[in-house]
Amino acid sequence: MNKEFEATADFANIYSKILDYLARQDYSEAKLLEKVLNLPKYYSKTKRYENYTRENVEAVIEVLKEKGLIDENKFLERMLERSLSGEHGLRRIQQKMYQRRYKKENIKKVLDEFQEKNIQFDLTRISEKTKKKKQDFERKYKGDKVKLSQIRGRLFQFLGQKGYGVEEINKVLKELYPEMNSG
Repeated sequence: MNKEFEATADFANIYSKILDYLARQDYSEAKLLEKVLNLPKYYSKTKRYENYTRENVEAVIEVLKEKGLIDENKFLERMLERSLSGEHGLRRIQQKMYQRRYKKENIKKVLDEFQEKNIQFDLTRISEKTKKKKQDFERKYKGDKVKLSQIRGRLFQFLGQKGYGVEEINKVLKELYPEMNSG
């Protein structure tokens, strides 16, 4: 790390800009780099962003990592904890992590640790949503026996699209279809 660069106004500006972004939400290193490097494009008439180069931004990110202000593993763990009682399953959460450009090895590490702990999803929220969806289908297809017989499959598909695995889907559907329990 160049100590001369740390003493410049550019370092201070990049540093404060990244902290400003992190104060609002957690970002991956790649996403922070992208956001800060795009500033000169958005404010092309401003000279402030002239020295916002890749190497300068990466240097600031390294300093923030050393200080513990950027930690992708912590960010991913928080994201996972917030999502546990939500309406998305593990696959969908993983997809979101990739979309937010977190490093693959960090995503794998956090998800592996989660699965080792064997923490169960709180399925209350998605169960309520699925129950409402079932009622909507029943109301919509009232009198059509063929369509009514397809509702369970559609609910299975709905939950699959939300990122839930077969085990969680069956747990939710068993609440709605008690006759599944005796099979």
